[in-house]
Amino acid sequence: MPQPDVILTYARSRIASDGDFQRLVREALYRDVAVRAEKQDEQPLPVEERTPTPLKMLAPEVYDENRTLDAVISFCAARPGARNARPSTETDRVVTNRHVGAVLTTNYDNLVEASFGSKYLKGLLQPIGRSSTKRRTGEIPVFHCHGYVSIVHPSDDASSLLIAEEDYYVASYDTDSFGNTVMADVLRRMPCLFIGSAMTDRNLRRHLFLSDTADLDHCAHSPEHFAILPAGGPPDGLTDAVLGRYRVSVIRIETYSEIPELLRELYVAADDTTEDDWEWTQEPFAERDRARRADRADQDAQQASD
Repeated sequence: MPQPDVILTYARSRIASDGDFQRLVREALYRDVAVRAEKQDEQPLPVEERTPTPLKMLAPEVYDENRTLDAVISFCAARPGARNARPSTETDRVVTNRHVGAVLTTNYDNLVEASFGSKYLKGLLQPIGRSSTKRRTGEIPVFHCHGYVSIVHPSDDASSLLIAEEDYYVASYDTDSFGNTVMADVLRRMPCLFIGSAMTDRNLRRHLFLSDTADLDHCAHSPEHFAILPAGGPPDGLTDAVLGRYRVSVIRIETYSEIPELLRELYVAADDTTEDDWEWTQEPFAERDRARRADRADQDAQQASD
């Protein structure tokens, strides 16, 4: 059986345009992803018929059934006025966590951004897959180093994809490519927490090495990074020692179910952020709104009866 990258390279060579290839990738990525129906009692549209709508279109079970994804988007959120919150206005119901400078991902999908929008009814995670994208104030950039394809149609917001073997060959020699420049910049400027990465990617390790040896703003070293990895894989001590050379400290876990608790502990450890601030991020806004409407209806009924 051929390797996936060989199959993709062959498929890419047989498809006439990048647009057609991205459409097929998009259908494969989101075919089984649940979205909300446009109207009550309607069935959600198939992926090829979805039109641009607010990011709240994503069905809540997408993050409800993935506790790590839910913890990541909760970590990016903050209650207006909390110590870890970015500046807010009186009308803001949710803002971003000012301790999160960026999200760096090699995933092609934008489920992290869409899950945040679905949970908090406001899209504050901005997908960025090319250098020409203009950053939006107050939002956390989600840099898709290998490109991305949006869950909604049309796909003109999609960037070129690094998906086939030949794409990686080209990118490795292009030091000014979007993925290379973004990865180098983030690793040199920000302490990073790696979640869900095996840390075996050679390109990632190359950037970790370069970021530690580069003289950025006359500093001797880049920030220290952290990686959450499962215990019991390849010899843990050897892997930890190799990553330690690149200033990556490894946090070993027995199961992935431990990740949400680790993120909660980190969230409340900064700036005297409280447990209440973390708990505030846990309940989806749609549920809060339904509860408010139900309470208001009860109050109106009570007043009418009086």
